[in-house]
Amino acid sequence: MGLDSGSKEKVSAMLEALISSSSSNPRALATLAHFVATEGEVERACSLALQARALAPENPEVAALTAEILSAGVPEWHFSIIRD
Repeated sequence: MGLDSGSKEKVSAMLEALISSSSSNPRALATLAHFVATEGEVERACSLALQARALAPENPEVAALTAEILSAGVPEWHFSIIRD
């Protein structure tokens, strides 16, 4: 059973508020990026992942959490070129 349009709007507003309140928390942004990606908002997910990395460029946990999102559109052959 899906959400009706009113419920979707409420969920969307809550998500926006959560993203806004997490704007200085790189781990939270990385986690939200995963959620947004599962909802099909790939560009938004990438934006949040990049924001998380900008806030914590040396944080290996944030790098690991955002790696999958930021590499999602990269073709497999690209990785073999990098390994050569």
